[in-house]
Amino acid sequence: MALHTAIAFILLSTGVLFACPDRGLMTVVTSDKAGGLMVRRMSPAAIGIPSVLGWFILCGYQSQIYDSELGLALFGVFNVVIFAFLIWWNARFLNAVDSQRHRAEAALKQVNQELEDRVEERTIELSQLNEQLHQRIAEHQETEEALQVSYNLLNAVIEGTTDIIFIKDLQGRYLMINSTGAHLLGKSVEEMIGKDDSEVFPPEVAPQLMETDRRIMASGTTQTLEEIVYINDIAVTYLSTKNIYRDPQGNVIGLIGMSRDISDRKALEKELARREQLLNSFINVAPVGLCILDDQMRYLQINEALAHFNGVSVEEHLGRSLAEVLPDAAQAIESTLRKVLTTGEAILNMETCGELPGNPGVLMHWLTSQFPIPGEDGKPMGLGVTVMDITARKQAEKARREKEVQLKEKNQQLEHTLQELQRTQGQLIQSEKMSSLGQLVAGIAHEINNPVNFIFGNLTHVREYTQDLLNLLRLYHQQYPNSTPEIQEEIEAIDLDFMMEDFPNLLSSMKVGADRIREIVLSLRNFSRIDEAEMKAVDIHEGIDSTLMILHNRLKAKPDHPNIQMIKEYGHLPKVECYAGQLNQVFMNLLANAIDALDEYNKQRSLSEIKANPSWIKIRTEVLECDRVVIKIADNGSGMTEAVRQQLFNPFFTTKAIGKGTGLGLAISYQIVVEKHNGQLQCLSAPGGGAEFIIEIPLRQMV
Repeated sequence: MALHTAIAFILLSTGVLFACPDRGLMTVVTSDKAGGLMVRRMSPAAIGIPSVLGWFILCGYQSQIYDSELGLALFGVFNVVIFAFLIWWNARFLNAVDSQRHRAEAALKQVNQELEDRVEERTIELSQLNEQLHQRIAEHQETEEALQVSYNLLNAVIEGTTDIIFIKDLQGRYLMINSTGAHLLGKSVEEMIGKDDSEVFPPEVAPQLMETDRRIMASGTTQTLEEIVYINDIAVTYLSTKNIYRDPQGNVIGLIGMSRDISDRKALEKELARREQLLNSFINVAPVGLCILDDQMRYLQINEALAHFNGVSVEEHLGRSLAEVLPDAAQAIESTLRKVLTTGEAILNMETCGELPGNPGVLMHWLTSQFPIPGEDGKPMGLGVTVMDITARKQAEKARREKEVQLKEKNQQLEHTLQELQRTQGQLIQSEKMSSLGQLVAGIAHEINNPVNFIFGNLTHVREYTQDLLNLLRLYHQQYPNSTPEIQEEIEAIDLDFMMEDFPNLLSSMKVGADRIREIVLSLRNFSRIDEAEMKAVDIHEGIDSTLMILHNRLKAKPDHPNIQMIKEYGHLPKVECYAGQLNQVFMNLLANAIDALDEYNKQRSLSEIKANPSWIKIRTEVLECDRVVIKIADNGSGMTEAVRQQLFNPFFTTKAIGKGTGLGLAISYQIVVEKHNGQLQCLSAPGGGAEFIIEIPLRQMV
């Protein structure tokens, strides 16, 4: 082969090697189509076979087996045959490839159809999945928002709480702590992260805290415990709840804890314990019985004093019911306690009595109180009972009452004696007054009676002498009608005719006046009865009239008070055995009081009211079938209240102004009628209805 042919082949091969696969001829060579496959299959043969064949031909030519023309002919023939075979072989390959391609295309069409179906199904599924994905994305967003809200809320709770909340890793280093915890430890949150307790707490506290954390992480359980921590040299007690912290695979990776400052609560618990001890000591040493029962009447607490009363030890009471401890008295006691428990109303200071089990036959007295103990809902959840032994006090009270009774009896006796003395004194004073008044009245009546009798006795003679002198003057005037001028002037000066006519009338008036004076004197003598101190039969009407004669001036109309009408309704009374002077005193008191009452009543009324309803006093007497005499003295005054009426006959009781009444008149009148005459004296009155006094005495006194 010529050198230039070899060089051409080399250059061709180099060009093929350095050709660009995406442009020109190399695009066909590198194609995955039939042409590309054929080029790639035949290219090695087209390049290699001519070269090899040319080398063999050249070798034969050099060996002089044939000449150059034959070599060229052989080279051409062999090339044609070889390339024809190669073309057939490639055609056959291409046919197979084309068959495969057709089969592949059919399969591809089928696969494409299936793929299209699947794509359509998958498209539908993808649409559904897309909708679900969108929905899940929306839900995820909502979840993220809810998680964010929850996180914010949790963070707000963590940061807003006064408790310390923290998370530690397995080495005890702080992964998270809230600002409250960091602030209490005097650090910021950033300063706390990554540190352990040995870097935060004092050396005497930190090891114990870290050991507790390691023990909890090792056990895998939640524990609540009290931890004492010194902060600024001040001991602070925390109630800590600690639990392990796991990863999603369940491995323990740390510790979650929450600590609350319970120093105040511990101090309060200490104070409550002290108070409870003080209360228990108080209950135990109290001199009264104390106990607490639940709503089932079981003893929850009881002191020694009450246990002694019940005759059972304190231990035998606790947890047992009232019926088990006191079977005999339980029914009576339980009814009262149930009432307190049901109504919620306490029963205080109720006295009870009975015998102690250990001291039969001795009556004991107790002062008990039962009160409800309210629960959280305000309803009674139990009962408190106090029992005080008041036996000594009751005995002392009994002795005191006996002494009081004795003293009361003595006081009543002394009071009665004093009243008797006061009444006797009043009666003596009044009797002395009446006696003095009677003596004075009798003396005045006697002194007046003597000159009046003298005047009255001489009035008859004066009347006769005067009549004789007047007859003489008339006779002288008839016999000597012409008298001297001097006598005539004197007759005219003294109006002798009128004098002679009026003088008999004057004597008649003097006689009437003397008669009136004699009647008044007689009334005074009858009222005083100075000579009738002993009991004797008298005319009651005479005594009443004598009293009215004395009071006549108070009954008449005057400028300061109107006339009081006197109405007499006397019955036919026989003479009555009585103390006439004392009975006249009763009439005087009752009539004087009636006049006083009417005067006071008239002061409250107008003149028109008085004229429409004039004042009156009515005196009525009658004899009852039981041989008793009734004298009723009534008025139409203002009357009196029941309270006044009840005290009317009490000594020294008066409704009059100071200085106008002693309060003895009616009391003495009552004694005179009831005690001296075995009679009755009563008053009937009502406000606005006047008053009526009723005197009832027997006709004959029993000796």
